[in-house]
Amino acid sequence: YWTAGDKLFLNNGTDLQQSVRDNLGTQLVGSVTKVPTASFWFAGTFSNLNYPLRYTGKNGAKDKVTIAATQTQPLPADASHIGESGDCGTATATKSGNHYDFTLEHKAAYFTLTPFTTDATLVGGKLTKIKITANKPIAGTFDFDDSGLNTANAPASPSNSITLNLKGADNNGFTLPAAASVTANAATIVLPPGTYSPFNIEYTVT
Repeated sequence: YWTAGDKLFLNNGTDLQQSVRDNLGTQLVGSVTKVPTASFWFAGTFSNLNYPLRYTGKNGAKDKVTIAATQTQPLPADASHIGESGDCGTATATKSGNHYDFTLEHKAAYFTLTPFTTDATLVGGKLTKIKITANKPIAGTFDFDDSGLNTANAPASPSNSITLNLKGADNNGFTLPAAASVTANAATIVLPPGTYSPFNIEYTVT
């Protein structure tokens, strides 16, 4: 989904241009916070049949993507925070009449958990944060090109851990149920795709 503030970069062969406007403002009205399709405009004249596009998230640059070491999810089963957390992607814009069509291919990885417990003393408690720790950097500012994230090189400001803070409707966290429930507490963390060993998960419950 596209959300407010999303931008694209177009590779015109000599430079990376940022989109100058879009139609998100006319679509995101009232209670609508995300839309499956959007249009973006770029300044200039374009004659090629195809152009590479980049989406580097809300905190990225034309050639950098920052996967946040601290991420915050507002509600269960709501991944609207991924744009701020390091979501990214590439696409090829293909000429179709007087415009270009594209479909974004996401390049980050998304780790979703639905924690539960059989410990009666913890059922109904509040899950306030989830921390994942790997054997190599999973957060930081990564190089990004038309192929996606460069995970072969170490990122700037690297971190081997990511902490996801969970808010919930009452701002006190997500409910911890006795059985897995997407609606109760599905939580999503953005991280670079890769193979990690060991990979540890720590839950904080109040």
